[in-house]
Amino acid sequence: MIGVTCVLALLTWLLLNGLNFNSVRYDRQLQALGDFTRFERAMTREVLTARVGLSRNYDKLVQMTDAYDDALTRLRETPGLNAEETRAIDVLSARALRQEDLVERFKSRNALLQNSFAYFGLFSDKLAESDQRALVTAASALAAAMLRLTLDTSDVVARQVQGRLEELALVQTPPQDMDSVRALLMHGEMLHDLLPDIDTIVKTLVAESNNREQDAVLALITRRQLASRASARRVRLLQFMTSLLLLCGVVYFGLLLHRRAVTLRRRAAFEHVMAGISMRFIDSSRERITADVETALQQLAGCIGADRAYFVGATGTTTSTYRWSRDGIAFEPGWPDRALSLAPRFDSGEGGIVYIPKVKAAHPDDTMNLLEDAGVGGWLCVTAVRGHRDEILGFDTVPAGALAYWSEVSLFRMAFDAIGNAIRRVRLEGEKERLQASLQQARRMETLGTFASGIAHNFNNIVGAILGYAEIAEARIRSGGRPAGSLAEIRRAGERARELVEQILGFGRRGEGRRERVCVRTLIDETRSLLAASLPSHVQFEVNESAEEATVMGEPAQLQQVI
Repeated sequence: MIGVTCVLALLTWLLLNGLNFNSVRYDRQLQALGDFTRFERAMTREVLTARVGLSRNYDKLVQMTDAYDDALTRLRETPGLNAEETRAIDVLSARALRQEDLVERFKSRNALLQNSFAYFGLFSDKLAESDQRALVTAASALAAAMLRLTLDTSDVVARQVQGRLEELALVQTPPQDMDSVRALLMHGEMLHDLLPDIDTIVKTLVAESNNREQDAVLALITRRQLASRASARRVRLLQFMTSLLLLCGVVYFGLLLHRRAVTLRRRAAFEHVMAGISMRFIDSSRERITADVETALQQLAGCIGADRAYFVGATGTTTSTYRWSRDGIAFEPGWPDRALSLAPRFDSGEGGIVYIPKVKAAHPDDTMNLLEDAGVGGWLCVTAVRGHRDEILGFDTVPAGALAYWSEVSLFRMAFDAIGNAIRRVRLEGEKERLQASLQQARRMETLGTFASGIAHNFNNIVGAILGYAEIAEARIRSGGRPAGSLAEIRRAGERARELVEQILGFGRRGEGRRERVCVRTLIDETRSLLAASLPSHVQFEVNESAEEATVMGEPAQLQQVI
């Protein structure tokens, strides 16, 4: 907020200084100075006009004097005057006072002059009608000399006028013309004094009406105006440079915002992909896990422009590999299985992510050579940070291009965890199903044992009856005969049946049977006799016996079942 306030203050200051408000003041000064010079010249012109008698009154001269004073007042009251300008205007004011004083003197004397001229002409005309020739001649000579004095007020002409006045005073004047001569002499004397004085005033007025003081003031005003314009130009240049800097700043921050927006869009797209992958893995089964992982790898590879993607996990001695590649791009032999052992050789940092946008070996012993041998141009490998360190998620580009730069590569750890968790979940579900099947089998075997135990008890009763009746019959017949042999076989089969029943009962109890030393040959002979009696007549039964006697430890009934 403070920075924004400072920038606004700087721009406001540059704006106010760049507008150059002083130009209006300088324009007013120049206008007032111009009016002062113009009215001064007009005032001098009116004085000359009045001097030659073309102006009958001084109204216009008074207007010019008032305008002259007003221009000087406006010039003096201009705000922002410095000491040098004030001194120059004071000099100009002093000259203006002298000019106005000269004008006032001119007005008073010129009024007398015009009045004297009128009376001088009147009395000259009257004397010109006189009968006395000397008087007429003296009056005419005075009038001619006075005419020259009006045109030339030099001392020579003034002395000539003075001489004509004296000559007229010496002429014998008749009584009737005496008053006219005295009046003519009086006005002639007055004109003799006024004409040089008025011409001196006019000459002084004209001489004073130069532009020396105005030029000095004008030079000061112009210098300050040029300095102000130069300062305004510098301020405008600074304002332009500041605007360029602000524009560059706006463009820079715009690019940052655009880059941030692109990053956010890519992150949103990636999170959308991750959401789809996670939703797919929720319902993934053991039959579909391979297809789902390959689809997830394809979608993730599209986020960074990878050509190949894979997930490799090792469980004990078993390695599970899921892979995807673009059409026309194959995996090198042994890749990506070798990536599982290659990833720890690169610095993955705290995030467990190896990110190499473009693979390029620096020397022959560089580990990058192993990636180049596998046809990897760019590599992104996500390894486990803790636990399950035998799993990696990798993305490759072929040497024709480099892996697209993306600062949010850490988001691929989400993909790594999602895929790894899904595979482990499916593996655990498979193990659960196997254990459940084993449990069901064990339960079936337990049920079968219980059922077999029940049958064995009943069958044991039957076998007991058979053995009992066989012993009774055997006791009632003569030994050595054929019936006695048959009864012996019946009794022996019954005993084997009893042993089988005990074995079934032992299976139901899940205990170990009774073990004893058994002769293998004798066991084979008994089994042969039992099988010979139970086989059909068209089946021949042959036994190949060895000459060696063999004795084993075991349960005779179980060994007989094996045979």
